[in-house]
Amino acid sequence: MVATKPIPVINPRFVVDDLEKWGYLVKMWATRDAYPDVPVMPIPHDLMEFRKQCDAIGLKVTIPDHVTGIVFSMHSIETLYVRLPPAAAIKNVEEFLMDPRTDYPVPPIYNMYSPTPIQIPKDEKLEFHAARIGDYSMTYCD
Repeated sequence: MVATKPIPVINPRFVVDDLEKWGYLVKMWATRDAYPDVPVMPIPHDLMEFRKQCDAIGLKVTIPDHVTGIVFSMHSIETLYVRLPPAAAIKNVEEFLMDPRTDYPVPPIYNMYSPTPIQIPKDEKLEFHAARIGDYSMTYCD
């Protein structure tokens, strides 16, 4: 089990307390196979069902108050699927990163596999952010 701590709040975001367990839940929804501590369950149709499934496997989730619905999307491997993050979220983070007093909030998973904590140089925060968004937009499952 890989526990994580939340990224400092830049804007309210969805947070899970265990990325490994979350990953197994997502894998189960996609493959319809059971995984460690995650039985086969239907894809939730609403946030209440989503929360119940997370609770059932002991996964603590934080869902921002402004979130009122949930959408699951799956595509074929033959389709180039480019995910676009909300423009407001990008702008909010860019504004945060342009403040010279702030550090880039490196997600905990990056540091779990690094011998020393990763620190993004202050003059490279926006470039790192762009690269993370680029990765987010096109990563399938690797």
